[in-house]
Amino acid sequence: MTPERPRHPTLALIWMFASITFGVALVLLGIAGLFLPILPGVVMILAGLAVLSAHSRRAKALMTWLKEKLHIHQRERSEEPADDTDSARQDPASDDRQARM
Repeated sequence: MTPERPRHPTLALIWMFASITFGVALVLLGIAGLFLPILPGVVMILAGLAVLSAHSRRAKALMTWLKEKLHIHQRERSEEPADDTDSARQDPASDDRQARM
């Protein structure tokens, strides 16, 4: 949901300039955050692209592409089998406990 834009042309221009400036600043901080451990780089880049996607077709296309890539990546992670049960079966201490009972 985007906030309502001002109806006056001058205010609309100021609003557009401010939102583009904010989006570019977020992307630049995100790029810096990729190298600095203090800033969350990927999150800031995605937030900046989300702001810029209201004004730029390229930013919107890049945001859509990134969303698709992240969704596919999450799907691959969720399909991996969990090996927690196998490691418990191979524990020699658990075999000794079962033999004593």
